[in-house]
Amino acid sequence: MTNPIIIVEMRTREQSIIAQLSSRVFELQAQQQQNGGILDPSLQAELAADIAKLNSAGQPPPGQVPVPTPPANPVALDPLYQAVASAFAQTNQPIAPDQVDGKLPSQQDARLANQSGPNTLSPQETAFAAAYGILIRDGNTNPDVGARFSQALSSARGEYNASPTLFENVLHNLIRQGRVAVTAVNQNSAASTALHEFQVSAGQWAAVVQSLVRQGVPATDFHLEVKTLFALAGQEGVNDNAPPSSISIDLPDLDAQTNVDIITDNLVAMQGLHFAAMFEEVKAFAVVDKLVEQFTLGQLPLGRGNAGDTLYGYWKKSINRLTEIERRNLYSRAFGTPGGDPTAGSPNTDYADLMIRFVSTVSAFSRQLTIDDLFRNRTPAPVNQEQLKKSGRDLAGNLSLHGYGMAYFAAIEMQTQIKEIIGLLSDDEIKTAYGAKDMWGVIDQVASLELGGAKNSIKYRTMATAGATIIKWLSDHAADLTTASRFSILDTQSIRNPPLKPVGQKPTVNPTDRDLVDACDAWLAVTGTQDTRVEEYSQPTEGPMQTSAPIRIPALARDMLEQAGVKPLAYVQPIRRAQGA
Repeated sequence: MTNPIIIVEMRTREQSIIAQLSSRVFELQAQQQQNGGILDPSLQAELAADIAKLNSAGQPPPGQVPVPTPPANPVALDPLYQAVASAFAQTNQPIAPDQVDGKLPSQQDARLANQSGPNTLSPQETAFAAAYGILIRDGNTNPDVGARFSQALSSARGEYNASPTLFENVLHNLIRQGRVAVTAVNQNSAASTALHEFQVSAGQWAAVVQSLVRQGVPATDFHLEVKTLFALAGQEGVNDNAPPSSISIDLPDLDAQTNVDIITDNLVAMQGLHFAAMFEEVKAFAVVDKLVEQFTLGQLPLGRGNAGDTLYGYWKKSINRLTEIERRNLYSRAFGTPGGDPTAGSPNTDYADLMIRFVSTVSAFSRQLTIDDLFRNRTPAPVNQEQLKKSGRDLAGNLSLHGYGMAYFAAIEMQTQIKEIIGLLSDDEIKTAYGAKDMWGVIDQVASLELGGAKNSIKYRTMATAGATIIKWLSDHAADLTTASRFSILDTQSIRNPPLKPVGQKPTVNPTDRDLVDACDAWLAVTGTQDTRVEEYSQPTEGPMQTSAPIRIPALARDMLEQAGVKPLAYVQPIRRAQGA
């Protein structure tokens, strides 16, 4: 088969499930061997079921000899794939056989191979992949939530049916950009053949189309290919000229019935703002401002080179950036951090308590799993999954409420600024000028010499990464946190035995349940939270009263409240830039 189209998420999700099943089978087989070939009946049934699943997917279980004959049509194990396939089958649009290694049926047939270019998906497969990608884009990947998922799937199919030609044309453009060289080995002759496959991210495809629809780009647009690439660059967060609302947050790596409506985009915005707030605490922004000031006054021993170019470019763009007081006003409204202007909006006074409660609950739950494994304790656990869901829902709802307005756009701007700062402070000329080995040494040196003292950089950069991981996990599980049905919010098996992660996968972008636990433990460690406090905070408590959106107060009532010395909680005054900033 040459030049197949690969749906990346179908491949990676399937591989992840197979890896988890294989790990569980290996664990159960080891326990069975340790117990003299005897297992608890429930565990024996689980082992048999897992082996059957692996065999149906054409994957031999660990240690099985001889290798069973692979099935003619392997079964996909991804529950999201199966849920979408079932919905299409109910409308007489079956996708058969199941996808294999990210290849839909038409891409598994060698007779359809095209030596000169990529193959094409059938119209039915295109509609299927589009619905699958829309669900991934919106974070609706858990079919177990019942009516909520069914509604999301119906909405996804409706979104495709509203613009099928645009989806198809964008897909053709993305396919041409996703060519990857692969090598096929002939098992009979051991000879290798140079082939190509065309990889497409269904989630990115859906996000690009959504961006084009919002911009009013028709399917017949003469420059559709250029606009597709422009929107794709915005999804990757690398195009400074893309519309802010089309740019995704990609942070650099530093070491039924609902009570609250959780807006995923607001959580993504708060993730970027939290990262920037911790960067602010370590005085990184102030350090670069000081370097620019010394550069303009000729006090830095820098000649013609990259450091000078970067400092000059940073200085020229300073007029378009948020000032320090504007940034601190945002941090105060978003997280209740001190330093903001009290007249620029009410601070988020609930955030600190909700964050420490969620972090403590996750950490306590993880610890009791370890104790359970050690003592084989079968008594009810002090911290259960429902408490986890409740504390996560309270925190996510709070972040969602305070993520309205310019939070997302400010996060996009500061994301770019942080990357510029990291590049500048990592420059060899800058490090040599201050006798530092890395950017943190530069920050500490400048802060000590010019800014009244250095901060604990290890603490704040750990909190930056840990907090970003926690908020991204909440964003990815927003639907699970708000559903009324009972199911496990954390996968205990992946916490006990975390699977291997793909190379390059960052916790701040694709956090697993194990990444969440590690981030919570790191947060507690660097903030010096004692075990007794962790136990206290992990106990259930009544959540704060909060709305799902800011409340608009009439001007007359607002004036009366302010005259009485009462500032309305949901009233936020607009940020005004200082004259000449």
